[in-house]
Amino acid sequence: MNETKNAKKWKMIVTAFAVVLAIMVPYFIFIFVSHSDNVLKEYFQFLKEVPTASLQTFTNPLLPSKLYILVFPYIAFGLLGVAILFACFYGGFHHRIIYFSKKLFLISIILILGLLFASCLLFSFAEYQYGIFNDWCKSIKGGSDKFNEILAHINSLVPTTLPNRDQVIDHLINLATGTGTHNPYPFVWIGINTIWWITGLQIFFIIFITLRTSFKIEQLLSTTIKIQKNEEIAVLKNTFNQGLAKKILGLFLIPTEFNISLWTIIFSVVIFSPYLVYTFSIAITSTQAYRFLLYSFIYPKLTRNIIIPGTIDLNDLPNKEYYDTMANHAPVNFFLIVNLPIIATALIAAMLFAFIFVMLKRPNLSKAGFISLYSGFLAIVCFGLIVYLYSQSSLGWLVEFWNNQSGTFKQQITTKIFGTPNISYFWFHGNELIASGILSFFFLGVLSIIAISHILKIKKQDQTTKIVRQA
Repeated sequence: MNETKNAKKWKMIVTAFAVVLAIMVPYFIFIFVSHSDNVLKEYFQFLKEVPTASLQTFTNPLLPSKLYILVFPYIAFGLLGVAILFACFYGGFHHRIIYFSKKLFLISIILILGLLFASCLLFSFAEYQYGIFNDWCKSIKGGSDKFNEILAHINSLVPTTLPNRDQVIDHLINLATGTGTHNPYPFVWIGINTIWWITGLQIFFIIFITLRTSFKIEQLLSTTIKIQKNEEIAVLKNTFNQGLAKKILGLFLIPTEFNISLWTIIFSVVIFSPYLVYTFSIAITSTQAYRFLLYSFIYPKLTRNIIIPGTIDLNDLPNKEYYDTMANHAPVNFFLIVNLPIIATALIAAMLFAFIFVMLKRPNLSKAGFISLYSGFLAIVCFGLIVYLYSQSSLGWLVEFWNNQSGTFKQQITTKIFGTPNISYFWFHGNELIASGILSFFFLGVLSIIAISHILKIKKQDQTTKIVRQA
């Protein structure tokens, strides 16, 4: 490889990772914040000293652990470091070989994307657990900022028969007010829902930037792309020089990467627009669906409080029944219903923007590279559909869980929280959900057939062109 190409390659790699690191700056700030929070250290000491049996008397015992909050970021940081080292290794290794290896290049891109994606998820999960910890500490205050009222609430929260009760109360006071920890009440961090929206944006930009850079590097290093692309451009120019009807028909029927990308974008908009609306309806904090999920998942994870309107003590029967009932509604969970659809949406959006980039910036990608991009897109789309359908099914199951409670529960709890004894479904359920899933996979199947047929024609054209050249 000549020195000019090598310098351009390293410039692209360094620029891409500089942008990726800039996008991930909030993660690095989080590491500093979490390690500087003395209340968090007090919390870990509290978990170490108070047995699970004691925790169950006034809170959900499945609380955020040191593994999630402090260890996961180091693992994520390690994965990020491995991705950078692997990119540097590939750049140095490729400089020593004569011919551009498409397979090695594709494997490298897939591995780097996988490492970056896993790193983002681990960082975000740690942030999410830290957010749960913050909310848990706030719940100890019982909705008040006055020390005497906080103390009274904690005294009513902790059973009088609990072993080492005074020690537990001292810990809870420190966690609620920051007293004795040499810093004010825990650092304020982004909310548990906002974390995943930011994560979705970070994943979107990181994947798109990585793919965009890989397209440019492949174009720079591959010696066969230019000839293939010139032939494709000639076909497209010929198409645009025809009449309107033939032009429109050609844009859909001529087997080019432009046309496949166009089909992909059109069908994806048709398939995923309803799922995008669904994701916003459950993940925006102002919606009724999100409020319903808070009462179903988040509040039961915190310390027991006066949660039911009209009650005056956290030990009133409606409050106790609410916490006891919500603690047993497994197997569904908040992350799979609310957060994972956000991640799936970000992945699909990043891939679609990659196709837009291919359309607008051609020539940029080899046939093998485009086929790999499309294969990855289909895999992500299938994953996304499964995530959306599972989320919708779980949300419907959760509504049924509330509606199947006793008449007393509905009257004393459901009605006072939601204003009605029977909660309406927030999205498709039952046969409606099955029908929407079948329709979505049908459209995906049609898109796959069209794309695969076009790709096969492209490969056949390439083989024919090679035979002609050899002759």
